[in-house]
Amino acid sequence: MGGARAESSAPAWEEGEGERARQQRLSREGRIRKISEVAQRKRKLFGHVGVVTMRTKRNNIHLDLSTLDGRTVCKLSGGMSLNGGPNPKHRMRGSVTTAEDMGKQLASMAKERGMTLPVIVQMDGVNPAREFVVRGLTVGGMDVRRFDDITPQPHGGNRLPGRRRV
Repeated sequence: MGGARAESSAPAWEEGEGERARQQRLSREGRIRKISEVAQRKRKLFGHVGVVTMRTKRNNIHLDLSTLDGRTVCKLSGGMSLNGGPNPKHRMRGSVTTAEDMGKQLASMAKERGMTLPVIVQMDGVNPAREFVVRGLTVGGMDVRRFDDITPQPHGGNRLPGRRRV
């Protein structure tokens, strides 16, 4: 009852396996190993979450997509997004339509580079176009997990002038 198998030191799949079946098995294992290596490399390259830093000024917007350890994946500004657009005017750099287009462009640039991770959005500045950038990111297909407002707030202010001496 299977005494030959019990005595043999070779695995059961190798005993009756022909050369072609062995090659197919090895190639299948190699493919699985390669796929897992690529996934590990991407995880090592991008981490588990991305960070979109948005700096909005009165007349321009800067977007920067990076990993948690600070490596920049792609970046975009209002002037860069308008260069190939239908209305390349400098006065449009901080507008809400440009902001939404920039969000879509950043999402597509991230997909081209292979980054399909959820992102944290950090907003700096008081431009009303901030919400439209986030809308563009979600329309472009990015998974936005959290919003952080990192605009510096004054606490204490400047030193008041001294009392007038007569």
